[in-house]
Amino acid sequence: MRKKVLVSSIITILFLVLLAAGLGNMNTQAAKYEIPEGDGISIYTPDKAAVLILSNQTEEVSDTYIELNDVRLGKSAITGIVCYPLPSDADWLIEGITLAVGEQEYTDYNIAMKERRFSEEGEKDQRCDYLVIPLDSRISSPTIIISINALAITVPEQPDCEKVQERLDAAQTGIVIKCENGSGYFDFDILQMPESMLEIEVVETIRDALHDEIIKGPWVFEIQITH
Repeated sequence: MRKKVLVSSIITILFLVLLAAGLGNMNTQAAKYEIPEGDGISIYTPDKAAVLILSNQTEEVSDTYIELNDVRLGKSAITGIVCYPLPSDADWLIEGITLAVGEQEYTDYNIAMKERRFSEEGEKDQRCDYLVIPLDSRISSPTIIISINALAITVPEQPDCEKVQERLDAAQTGIVIKCENGSGYFDFDILQMPESMLEIEVVETIRDALHDEIIKGPWVFEIQITH
């Protein structure tokens, strides 16, 4: 009887070891995706009548690939999921999205993180966001164009003005600024700018210089709508 009990115990132990190893592998696989806490999905509520107009499309600029998935056209918004690489451990985000419908352009949009994706080595290498572009009228055009302007490291609440000016000087922009840093706000005055540049171009150049690193696009997604 003791031999049978001993053998049975050994089999039970081996089974538990194998089970633990299997669960460990399952956890490792699950760790390749990280879904953030919070209510980010609250912005992503396509209406039930929304029509799928794009399943998946990938565009490449400067060896950087951005993917647009599950794009749906609703009565009041276009929704989708956009996935993009994380070139470093810094906090990277999409910087500027434009929707072109004929001659009309929409520049308002909302994004919220859907998930982070990890490489085989366990490093964060991709991020996916919910995307919502509000509409103020029904789209009748057979073609729409969604352009993603840039991918950039997020700007800190209090940017280093000296570094910003150094970037402007290094790029030989001819722009000189003076910064105002206060409690919870940041602003700047333009002290000098080239006569050949429009003020809107100068402001865009300064905004680019606020980022520690930026990858310029645009990544252009042309979508045909079949009603």
